[in-house]
Amino acid sequence: MFDGVTKRGYAALVVILGLYLVVIVLFLTIPSPNIYNFLVRFFALTGFYAIAIATLMTPFAKDIYKEFGKPFKKIHHDY
Repeated sequence: MFDGVTKRGYAALVVILGLYLVVIVLFLTIPSPNIYNFLVRFFALTGFYAIAIATLMTPFAKDIYKEFGKPFKKIHHDY
């Protein structure tokens, strides 16, 4: 899965995962009235974040290929 990933590629993955962690921790500080509300809000927030990151990756297709060693579409869709 991580064959051909450069140090900058790993750094990018750490930053993305770190930001996910920050978003989730901030989300957990806001109480939910019930489990269903919690789950809907959680999955909507993480899905929105994933779409935002995938969208931000698009203009850098060439750089992403260099750093991750895989075609852009593979990284973009796996993400």
